[in-house]
Amino acid sequence: AEVETLGRPTSLNQVRTSFQALMKHACFEMARMESSIVPKVRSILSFRTWWADGGHTWLGSYLYPPRAYVTRGGKPRPAHWVILPPHERIVLTRADRPKHPLASILCHQDGYFCGGKAQGWRVRADRALRHLQVERDRKRQMHNPDGSRTRHFRTCAAKTQSRDPSTRYLSWRYCVEDVGILRSTVPLGVGAPEEGWLMVLDHQVRHSGHCAKMRLYNLETGAAYVYGGCDSSTCDARDPASACGKTKKRRYAVGEAAVDNVQEALWMLLILEHLESTVRTQSERIPLPAHIQPRWKDKGTAFGVGRRGFGSGGSSHYPQLDWHWVKGNTLMASGHIKRDSFESDAELHGLNLLEIAEKSRRSACPGPAPLGQLGLAEAISANRTLIKEFTAAYTKWRDESDCSDGGPN
Repeated sequence: AEVETLGRPTSLNQVRTSFQALMKHACFEMARMESSIVPKVRSILSFRTWWADGGHTWLGSYLYPPRAYVTRGGKPRPAHWVILPPHERIVLTRADRPKHPLASILCHQDGYFCGGKAQGWRVRADRALRHLQVERDRKRQMHNPDGSRTRHFRTCAAKTQSRDPSTRYLSWRYCVEDVGILRSTVPLGVGAPEEGWLMVLDHQVRHSGHCAKMRLYNLETGAAYVYGGCDSSTCDARDPASACGKTKKRRYAVGEAAVDNVQEALWMLLILEHLESTVRTQSERIPLPAHIQPRWKDKGTAFGVGRRGFGSGGSSHYPQLDWHWVKGNTLMASGHIKRDSFESDAELHGLNLLEIAEKSRRSACPGPAPLGQLGLAEAISANRTLIKEFTAAYTKWRDESDCSDGGPN
């Protein structure tokens, strides 16, 4: 109960001391031997996240070992399960990483409320990434019921059968530790981008031709400008000898989008290149082979943890979606997502959030577009023509609009 209340009024040292005192209890002697997966309590936020994501389940398994009855060969028998705890997550704070690319939206310091409303976005992103991976694994399992993970568990069990009973459990845990459900996840401590403009330039190739769209959103008011369309062919199918050409069809629309939706979409785009990879985000239950008893031979022995790192960005092949975050006279960040069938799960979630932001747009009179700031993105963008077309369309709309009377034309 004491651990559940940690992090709000206490300091990091108090949190670490309380957890270390808990781990000294005789009931957790076996847990202490797993020193490589016991959290170091480097952060209040990461520890509370670890505890909520399954750390308490892992510790509880030493008090009440999980059991179930399985039937193999006709007669039910009790089966033990081993709990693998989640990994301790990394927290990004401005105090620790003042030169980090996301420093402007990192928490000033560690704490339970670090991240503000973006904590909810992180939970939603983690669930989305987990769902997408589960769905991909399910499809893979349909084509290959005896997948690599299943084979590895069987291999781990087979390897230990010839070992001394006193070392079987340790050898088996060494073997299965890195084969749990590991996935990419968003870092902790990244707050909401609440100022500036989000510019999105999207290029796609469809059966009807080449499509290009530019969207501009104000992160404070939700003011939204959308310009774009698809090119259509002027070929006459009835006359093969006729000359072919292309006609640009462009539309211009204005309005206001839901501010939180726009901010969440940009937040996800910003962290795409800073994801933490190969992380166990939840505790995981693994069946213990029947010939193994959970015991340790050498109390000083511990096993290794899974390999972890940070994801990297991709290349800039066409077609793709480019995005830019402009704040004042500064281009804060830019990035791109390749438009093909190989988007990562995180990129798919980012694209979904952009679609949600666009669908939240309603008809309204937005504030003025930052034409002077568009040049910051135009200087580095491969879509200069689209930006110039948008600027011309906006200027025409501004001159002809009756928004001053309370509504768009």
